[in-house]
Amino acid sequence: MLRSKKGFTLIEIAVVIMIIGIIIGAVMKGKDIARTAQVKDFLQGFAGKWKAVAETYYDRVGQELSDGSKNGNTGSSDGYMDGISADSGNGSGSSSIIGVAKLNAGMNLCDIVKSNVIQGGACSNQKDIANFRVTGETAGIVTVTAILGNYKSTNTPTDQRNAVILQGVPGDVAEAIDKAYDGIPDGTIGVVLNCGCSSSNGNLGRSATGFINGSTVCGQNDYDTTTGNLCTVALTLDH
Repeated sequence: MLRSKKGFTLIEIAVVIMIIGIIIGAVMKGKDIARTAQVKDFLQGFAGKWKAVAETYYDRVGQELSDGSKNGNTGSSDGYMDGISADSGNGSGSSSIIGVAKLNAGMNLCDIVKSNVIQGGACSNQKDIANFRVTGETAGIVTVTAILGNYKSTNTPTDQRNAVILQGVPGDVAEAIDKAYDGIPDGTIGVVLNCGCSSSNGNLGRSATGFINGSTVCGQNDYDTTTGNLCTVALTLDH
């Protein structure tokens, strides 16, 4: 005697597909929430804090942090941040960014700036406040470096401005920073300027000092969010 074989009905299949869709949607939403949180953490606790530090130092001292020997670097002051790593020095004394910020402006940078990199930093707890790890949608986990420098172009007259320069920022994160500051992700205008993206390290061959020279000018619109490229971003200052 033959037994009838019972399959899934269209309703049952539809219910299963709907459940799978809900699960996938929940997972994707969870990832978006996590990414949004980490970008906010990076922006408010690290990048934005360095911008605030540079501006506060200028307001209190009347000079630029990292500009000349009186402000944590070497040589004479010329009104422009000299482009050195944001936690240079040993954490104390006049030859350290952290030291002069505390001595001249009463700011404890080790408490002000947040970092998730704990390895050989200048702070007493080895926190490396010049670096912060972020995860890009296509670039994966990378380390972004903050440099107190300036950029200049070959325009006439030459455009030179102080900026906290962030090197190695995933394109989608750079775009999010720009949108947070300026309302739209346009790297050609506003506080946040895009200094170019690269498939290697986001510096486009520029020196580690943070000076942006040559024919490529800070102020590009393509953050290259789909290829895994890294970007150099300038958080410009008003002085």
